[in-house]
Amino acid sequence: MSPIHKNYGIEFVNIIRDGRFHKNVNPINYSSDKAIIPLLYMLIVHGVYDGLDNTISEISNVISNQTSYYGYYDFVEVTIEDSTVTISYETSSGGESIMPQQDFLSILLELREFVDQAPLDGQLV
Repeated sequence: MSPIHKNYGIEFVNIIRDGRFHKNVNPINYSSDKAIIPLLYMLIVHGVYDGLDNTISEISNVISNQTSYYGYYDFVEVTIEDSTVTISYETSSGGESIMPQQDFLSILLELREFVDQAPLDGQLV
């Protein structure tokens, strides 16, 4: 079975910059589809680099308790109502990523697994 994140047009990649490995999230196909921009931005800024464990914990808690959630991450708003997650980019250039709660949690867990795999972020080539 294909990982859930690929269904949303994103891939997790290791890039080399300045002689070190860096974890990144890229679109699979550089199309004009603005719907993945908010998801990409949130995963890069608050997944690869900052706060992934807290986000996973918060989202898991929301899903378990069937409550609503609103979070603001720099220029991205995350709203969870009913069984849907909406990720909105604050500027007019962004779109809206909409997905089931469980898909969003699965993407976060897949990213956590990727970030923990060798080569680790910042490791020398």
